[in-house]
Amino acid sequence: MPLSEKARIEVYLPDLPSVAYQELLDALELEFTYTFGGCTLIRGLSGSYQSQLGLPVQDRVNLLYTDTPFTFDEGFDRLSRYTDALRQTAFEALDEEAILVAASKSIIRPRRKRPDKALHPTFPLIGFAPSETSVVRSLQWREAVRLIAASPG
Repeated sequence: MPLSEKARIEVYLPDLPSVAYQELLDALELEFTYTFGGCTLIRGLSGSYQSQLGLPVQDRVNLLYTDTPFTFDEGFDRLSRYTDALRQTAFEALDEEAILVAASKSIIRPRRKRPDKALHPTFPLIGFAPSETSVVRSLQWREAVRLIAASPG
């Protein structure tokens, strides 16, 4: 499958037990889901930033991101306005100096469609067997890694 470029929008919010933070995260999650068809939330990442006073601050953050249906270059103006609006909304909703909203280029490989839901006996958790080609490539890769690791110097 060919690779494709998409624009990715990421929102980094402090991971705090406050209702306001959770409500904003929930609202952004719904926004990304309805606007772009889905999103991913990674909770409890370790982060750091430089405060307005110039001091380093350690923080736990949540990362919420989504891929858009357009490329970064073709959607630059829309992305800029959209991320500015997200950032403004986040600052109005929270008393926080450390909110990051970013847009970037993302190179992705489209997902394969699964065959019917019948489970393969060897791979019951994923529901289908890898293709013969992917198994051969995996074995070739492992062999190449073994040979590189075994080679002197």
